[in-house]
Formats: sequence, structure tokens, C-alpha cells
Amino acid sequence: MWCDAAELVLAFESGKMMRAQELYRGELMPGFHMAGCTEFERWLEDERAAARERAAAAAWAMAVTLERDSRLTDAGHWARRSVKYSWDDERVLRRALNLLTRIGDRAGALRLYDQFAERMLAELDARPSAETVALAETLRSESNTGSPPVR
Repeated sequence: MWCDAAELVLAFESGKMMRAQELYRGELMPGFHMAGCTEFERWLEDERAAARERAAAAAWAMAVTLERDSRLTDAGHWARRSVKYSWDDERVLRRALNLLTRIGDRAGALRLYDQFAERMLAELDARPSAETVALAETLRSESNTGSPPVR
């Protein structure tokens, strides 16, 4: 018997990040609920979160590898993907903003920040932390002054 969720775990744990990305197709068992089965619901939510975290970590690992290999466009793609999977984790966002800036995509970094801030406000009625706002403001001010990218 074959299970994509189990294969995702195996791929991730064996360092096959591209394979892990191929296997992650979104939320585990979307829309599936069992009324009156609280323990199962908790387990399923934990498994969904774990799969999403593996996908985010795999995307980030690919971004770092691709940046190191000077495949900058691909690195930016996977950095953005890591944020997509961890859309409410500001640490992931800040890493991606710094990577995008290092590879010369400051405008892309600012767009990603703006999307993140809008989603936080819409879905959580919250604003980014002072640390994340300060990073975005630094990127904006450097963008306006023509300063070199943050290293």
C-alpha cells in the first residue's frame, strides 16, 4: 500500500527536498471531519501542520541550495514558496525577505511583505511585529535611496 503523506515524511527525512515538494499538494485530507471524534480531529490537525512544516522546510532548503548554486530566480521562487506554506510565521518571512534582497529582488521582497501584512490583518486581525516592520522599512528606505542590497 502506498500513501503520499507517508512518502512525504520519508522523502523529507532522507533529504530529498524536491521529492518532498512533489508529494505535498496542500492540506492533508481537506474537508475531512469526523463529528464527535475530538482525538481524531486533534491528530489530523497535528498531521496537517506537520506536513505543512515539512513542505516549508523543504522549500527553504531548496532556496538556500539554489542561492548557493547561483540559481537566483529559482532560489527566489522557493523562498516565496516557504512563506506560502508558513504564511503566519514571521521568522520564515524575514528569512525570505533577506534572501530575496541578497539576490537582488528587493521589489519582490517588499511585495511579499505587503502580501503578508495584508493577510495577517485580514485573517488574524493583527499586524506584523516591530522587528518585521523595521526590516520592511529598511528595505523601503534603501530602495528609495538606491543603496546596495542588504547582505
